[in-house]
Amino acid sequence: MKAGLVLVFAIVISIISTLEYALAAEMEFDTRFIPPKIVEGSEAKILVYTTQDGSVFPKKIENLRAVSLDASIVKVTDVNSDTGSFVSEITVKAYKAGKTTITLVAPGFSPIEVPIEIFGNKFSQTQLLIKTTPEEYSLDGLTKGYVSVQLADEDGFPVLAKQDTIVSLSSSDNNIISILQPEVIIKEGQNHVITQFEIIGSGDADIYASSLGMKPKSIEINIDDEEDLDIALHVFPKTINTHTASKGHIIAQLERGGQPVIAKENIRVDLRITNDDYTTKTNLSDDLYNSIKTVGYFEIKKGMYWGYTTFTTLSGIEDTYDISISAKKPLVVKTETFDTKNLELFDEKIVKIETLPILATGERELIGIMYLEDEGGNPIKASKDIHVLIDSADETFLQVESVVLRKGDGSVPIYAKVGTSVPEKIEIFPRIEEADIISPTVFGPNKKSLDLKVEPLVDKIISGSKFPIALYLVDGDDVPGFPENSELFVSPSEYVSVEKRTINKGEKIAIINGESLKEGDDDIQFKIKNYAETINIDSVSSSISEVELVHSDVIFSGTNDVFSVQILNDAGSPVFASKDVEIQFVLKDESLLEIPDSVTIKKGEYYSLFDVAAKASGETELSVLTDGLPIETYDIEITSLEPTLELAVPGIIEGEESFSATLKVTHDDNPLSDMSVKWNVEGGLVTNASPTTGSTGEALLFVLGQSKTNIKISADVSGSWYSPVSITKTVKVNSTNDSEFMAFGEESESSEYTQFEVFGFDPVLILVPAAIGIGGFMLKKKGMLQIRQ
Repeated sequence: MKAGLVLVFAIVISIISTLEYALAAEMEFDTRFIPPKIVEGSEAKILVYTTQDGSVFPKKIENLRAVSLDASIVKVTDVNSDTGSFVSEITVKAYKAGKTTITLVAPGFSPIEVPIEIFGNKFSQTQLLIKTTPEEYSLDGLTKGYVSVQLADEDGFPVLAKQDTIVSLSSSDNNIISILQPEVIIKEGQNHVITQFEIIGSGDADIYASSLGMKPKSIEINIDDEEDLDIALHVFPKTINTHTASKGHIIAQLERGGQPVIAKENIRVDLRITNDDYTTKTNLSDDLYNSIKTVGYFEIKKGMYWGYTTFTTLSGIEDTYDISISAKKPLVVKTETFDTKNLELFDEKIVKIETLPILATGERELIGIMYLEDEGGNPIKASKDIHVLIDSADETFLQVESVVLRKGDGSVPIYAKVGTSVPEKIEIFPRIEEADIISPTVFGPNKKSLDLKVEPLVDKIISGSKFPIALYLVDGDDVPGFPENSELFVSPSEYVSVEKRTINKGEKIAIINGESLKEGDDDIQFKIKNYAETINIDSVSSSISEVELVHSDVIFSGTNDVFSVQILNDAGSPVFASKDVEIQFVLKDESLLEIPDSVTIKKGEYYSLFDVAAKASGETELSVLTDGLPIETYDIEITSLEPTLELAVPGIIEGEESFSATLKVTHDDNPLSDMSVKWNVEGGLVTNASPTTGSTGEALLFVLGQSKTNIKISADVSGSWYSPVSITKTVKVNSTNDSEFMAFGEESESSEYTQFEVFGFDPVLILVPAAIGIGGFMLKKKGMLQIRQ
C-alpha cells in the first residue's frame, strides 16, 4: 500500500513541477543609471537587477553581457556581476552628446534595449539659436523683419559669450530675402545680437547663421504671393488748356488685384507720348516738333506704391494724345488718352479734385490732383495764386496738406499724411464755396480688426540680462503699423522690467528693452490704447538651480544602496560645478538608515555617488540642503528581506492516513521561487517533498501518518538574499477508528484541513486515474488492494 502511495505522490510532484514550470513568471531585467543624466567625456554606471511580475527579485544575474548600439556616443567598458550583491554593474564611457541604446542579454532572460542619452559638456560645447520676428510674411506686407542669433550650450540652454563672437548671416536666395548686416558680433558677456533682413520677392528662403567652431543653423521664411503684380496708369487732367504752356500729371501705381502694393525694389516705368497720327513727341528739345516736353521714364521707388512725373504742353496746340507706359518687372504696357484745347484765361473758377487709390502706409502719400474748371467744364488757369485748405473727416488717419495753385497753372498735386488703420468713414472737402465732399478709396486694415502681438526677439532669456521685445499690430498676415502716438502700459512684475516709451504713429514694429530681474516666469500684460496682449516671459538661470537625488525604488534592510546626487540647471540639464558644492543630509528617523552627513560635488564635476546602509524596514524622510537652493525632501521606504511563510496542513487525520502539506513563501505579497525548503516531520513518514519553492512560491510535502497522537511538521526556508525563517504546524491523529482508511477526497468532519488544490484543481482527483492506468491498481478502504485485470 505504501509503495502505491509513494508512486502516486511522486506522480503528483512531477506533474505539479511541470505545471509550475509552464506557468512560471518570466524574469526580466531592470536598470538604474548613476548618475541618471550623463555628460559627454565622463564615466557612469548602469545598475542591472532582476524583476518578476514588476517587483524586484534579489537574484544574481549570471553571465550578463552588454553592448552599445553606437560606440561613438557611449561605449561599454566593463560588466561586473561579482559586486557582493544581486545588482550587477555596467561601466560606460560617454564620448559625445547624443542618443543610442545599450542591449542587455543573459541566460534565462529575454534581451532588452535600454535607451541612453548623453548630454553635452557645458564647458566646451556651444551652438547658435536663430529666430525671426514676425513669423509670417506676405509680399504685400512688411518690407523688413528682424533676425536674432543667440549663443547656447549643446542642450540649447543660453550661455554668455566668453569673448567677442563673430556670426555670419546669409540668405539662400537674395532675390527673396536680403540680410542688411551680413556680419554681426555677440559681445563678450552678452548672449545675443539682432539685425534686420529685407523682403524682396515671394517664395521660400533660408537665413543661415554660422560662427567658427559651431554648426551652422538656419530658419526658413515663406513669403506669400497670391496674385501677379500690375501697374495702374492715371493721367490728370483729361483736358489741358494750352492757351499758354501747361502741365499734365502722370501717376503709375503698383497694385495687385486692384489694391496698391508696396514696391520691394525700384521699378522703372518707361514713358511714350504720341498724337493721334502716331507722330512721336517725346522729351527733348525737338525743334522740329516739340509741342510736348516730358521725361522718357520715371520710377516707382522702393518702399512706395506710386511713381509720379509731369509733362508740359506748349501754347496754342490742340490735339489728342496717347500716353503709354511700360515696365519689365512686372511686365506691363498701359495707355491713357488726354486732349489739349486753346482757351482764354478766365477769372471764374470751380475747384475740382480727382483722388487716387490710397494705401494706409503711415507715410506721406500722393492722394490726388486738384485743377480748375469753368461752369461749362472747360479747363481754366488761375489768374492769381490760389490757396486751398482741405479738411479731413478723420485727422488721425488723413492729414491733407494745404494746396497752392500758382498763377498761370491749371493743376497741382495733393499730398497727405496717411495713417495705418482705416476708420469707418473717410471724407475730405476743400474749404471753399460750393465744394463737393469727396470720399476717396482707401485700402488697409480697419482699427477694429487689429490685434496686438508681443514677443521677445530671443527664444530664451537669461536671468539678470537685458533682451529686446517686439510689439506690432496685425491684420491677418499684414502688419499695418500703429495708427497714432500712444503710451505703452506694462503690468508690474517682480521678474521682468520693461522700459516705458511712446509708440509712434506709423511704426511697423516697435522694439523696446526688457530686463530679467530674476529667474522664473510671469504673465505680463502689454497695452497700447485699445490693444492689449498678455504673454508669459520665462527667465532661466545658467547657474545651479536644482540638486537631484536618486536611489533605488526598493531598498532592502540589511543591504547597501548606491545614492547619487547631481546638479542641474533650469532646463533640467546637468552642469559642472564652478566651485565645490556641499550637499547636506538630515534624516528624520536615523534608526532606519546609515547615511553620511554631507557629500561634496567637487569643482569641475557634476555628480557624486555614496553608499547608504539600510538598517531596518520602515519609512522615513530625507531632507537635502544646499546653499542658495530651496530645501528638497525625499520619501525613503525600506523593505524587510524576511519572507512570509504559510503552512497549510490538515487539522486532524484518521490513523495511518496519508496527507499533504502546502508551504507558501512570499515577500510583499509576491511569491518567492527557488527558495530552499528543509522539511522535518515527527510522527510520520515523508513519502515525497519539494526541496525548493516553485514559481508560485509553493512547496509540497506528502506524509504517511505513523503516530497515534500528533504529527509535527516543520519547514526551514532560506535562499539567496533573504533571511532564514521557519514555521511549524501540528496535525492531530484520531486513533479511535484506526482500522478505517479514508479514501482520497474524503475528510473527517472534525478536520480543519482545506482540500489541497493546484491551479484550482485537486491534483489527487487528476492523478489517481493516471496512477491506476500506470500501476494497474486502485486503493480500497481498510488497506485492501485488488488488481483489476
